[in-house]
Amino acid sequence: MFHGTWGYIHSPSVSLLRQLHPAQLTVEALNDALYLGSKLTIRPEMFTPTAESTEHWANTLKSQITRVILRYLAQPVDNRVKLQKTPPAVHPITPEDPQISMLKLMIASDNSAQGVADVFTGIIQQSGLTAEEFHSRLHIIEGDLGSCNLLDTLKKQRVPAVGNHNSLDNVLPIPGAAHTLWNISQAIFLAHWGNEKLACDTGAWRTLHSLGVKTKKPITKKDYILMLCHMEKVHEASLLYCVLLVANRAHAPLSAELLDLSTETTSQWVDLTYDRFCSRHAFQTDLAKSSPAHMNFLLRIRNFATVLEAQRAMKDGDYGRLMYMWERWAVMMQGLGKMPHYSKHLPKLIVQLKYVLPDAIAQVVMNTLLMSPTGKAGHFMATDQCLEVLNYWLKYFFNHSGIGTDIHRLKDVFSSNITILQYLLQLLKLESGAKVVHQSHQNKLTLDSINNFCRMAQSEQLGQSPPDGPVPQATVDCYLTGIMKLQHEFTQSGLERFRPYCPGIKTLSEDNNVLQESQTGPNETSDLEPHDLSEHSSHEDDQEEVAE
Repeated sequence: MFHGTWGYIHSPSVSLLRQLHPAQLTVEALNDALYLGSKLTIRPEMFTPTAESTEHWANTLKSQITRVILRYLAQPVDNRVKLQKTPPAVHPITPEDPQISMLKLMIASDNSAQGVADVFTGIIQQSGLTAEEFHSRLHIIEGDLGSCNLLDTLKKQRVPAVGNHNSLDNVLPIPGAAHTLWNISQAIFLAHWGNEKLACDTGAWRTLHSLGVKTKKPITKKDYILMLCHMEKVHEASLLYCVLLVANRAHAPLSAELLDLSTETTSQWVDLTYDRFCSRHAFQTDLAKSSPAHMNFLLRIRNFATVLEAQRAMKDGDYGRLMYMWERWAVMMQGLGKMPHYSKHLPKLIVQLKYVLPDAIAQVVMNTLLMSPTGKAGHFMATDQCLEVLNYWLKYFFNHSGIGTDIHRLKDVFSSNITILQYLLQLLKLESGAKVVHQSHQNKLTLDSINNFCRMAQSEQLGQSPPDGPVPQATVDCYLTGIMKLQHEFTQSGLERFRPYCPGIKTLSEDNNVLQESQTGPNETSDLEPHDLSEHSSHEDDQEEVAE
């Protein structure tokens, strides 16, 4: 795992390696799979949601509605009906202490292929391996999408390679899950931000304003965690208001005491809310077709739900649920626009994991996307997010260590021992009598902010009838638009841009054979082939000569 010029080595758990076939974890197995994958015909169903994932998506939306009801509105008084606050598990990862080894910070350019080459040289020097030994082993490199693109560029530049020590065919770049979540969620947030110059607009900015949250349009990439918190507040407030409409309680302010409801009534509210605002039928009603504001409201609920589900799946350590959201995003990015890299690389990654890579390599990739730093369940995070946390600690020690700190001390001492320094600070707290508490931040709405939002929604007739005043601009249904674009592209020119690229020796040999066949020509070898010397064939040849 690396980002820029710093990273760490994340070794798979021993329990996982025991379940995998060693023959599939080789460079030869990787290159053979990529070569066969380069001949694969890519079809839309390879990376789009399946029937199983669509059913799971419905359960996910219902679980989010249930979670909002039990958190802000009512409490169950019986156990006759089981209420699901979390979606069904798909492929959860067993929580274990991660096996990571920090690398030294390297001084190199992080925005060029030559800089990536310098980083690899530094990794080889720190590993104690020779160049031949390093390039003879399979390495899965995870990082942000920009680093993966630079690595792909460097691989193409080194083809054909003089030897294995100059080749990068043993490296498989994988985009990090956290950076994927952050960039795609920002694009979705901006698509539903709304028009701040229109007072009656009901976009995300209006919801945040009514909730008492002062924020600006998230056009800069500064604080992704705060942006996700804002999206969660907008989504939960919208779902709660939908439940109040179904229960005919939107006109009454909420109180601090939760309602006492039977589980049957709660389950009925969940089903009615899903049918009215989240189902396929909800997007086909007369109100949705005639009111752009209502359609924008429905689209925001659906799209924000994917972001929250991906975030919670990562926290729960379930890469199966995360893959389901990636499949939906692979379609949405085609219709959302302004995401040229993720619209290509995310479907390509899904195709590789599901159809191209050997099962052992795919299992290693998916089981190392997430990790639990404390080894506890429910405290997972993406491996690239863990590196961002360690990067914060590196900056902390560098800025609080006195005048004697310089770049060489940061590079040679701090960076490779950052986890030890972090542990020493925690140990000092314990010896001084303080407690070291590891807890997840809770993002909860206050009662006043909820009631204020409900008053705004009632005044705008949100979710009930077309609002008065100017008509807001319609938000693009990125999922439907993405499906239409994929269908058109598949029928016109195919989906070869999602096909894995194999620049190795196998592709070069095939290109050489094709070139030789084109230079030789199919007719030049016809004299060497056996001819039919029967009397019938000779008689036909004589007739052709007479005719001439």
